[in-house]
Amino acid sequence: MKKLLPLFCLLFAAMQVQAQAPVGSVSLIPRLGYTCSRLAGLPAIEDFDKGCLWGATAGLDVELQASRVVAVSLGAAYSRQGTSFVPCSDISYYTSSSVKYEERVGYVNFPVMASAYLFKGFALKAGLQAGVRLGESEMAKKVELGIPVGASYEHKGLVMEVRYAIGTGMVPTEGGSADRGRNMVLSFTVGYRIPLGHYKKASSAAG
Repeated sequence: MKKLLPLFCLLFAAMQVQAQAPVGSVSLIPRLGYTCSRLAGLPAIEDFDKGCLWGATAGLDVELQASRVVAVSLGAAYSRQGTSFVPCSDISYYTSSSVKYEERVGYVNFPVMASAYLFKGFALKAGLQAGVRLGESEMAKKVELGIPVGASYEHKGLVMEVRYAIGTGMVPTEGGSADRGRNMVLSFTVGYRIPLGHYKKASSAAG
């Protein structure tokens, strides 16, 4: 929790209202943050309680402000995901109920998001993403489609976002993934908007 304190401080410091990017503008938004993840839909594991696994995430979005209200983005992000298992306290053959087992894997996620700015600086987001697992795992899928939803607040280019990615269990191929878990990932990130130019102006000049 101590590692999350800087993120919360930045969130509370950015309370003044700021307008979103101008219509037609294109921006890069690099992000850093933390994830809280678990695997849902696994076969029942008796005598264990499932827990949340904390990890780190870093990524980059390219965003186009399509209108005053709507923006669309394409991103790529690496995150440490997985799940943890804690033995239940009533198991006699464990000497301590504090023993914890972790399944930790890396994923590269590719989200396509639509953002709706309800008022200046604040947006609700939803989209679709594909996640590709890096390395071996007995519990996590190699490739998975997910539905990310979230909200963000922007102040002077600083973009604070909370996002929840709901794993669907769907994969482009069927090979050996039906018995593996769906990724459920809550993320907290801080990014910074870097303007690249104006799409409409660039189109006019090209014409």
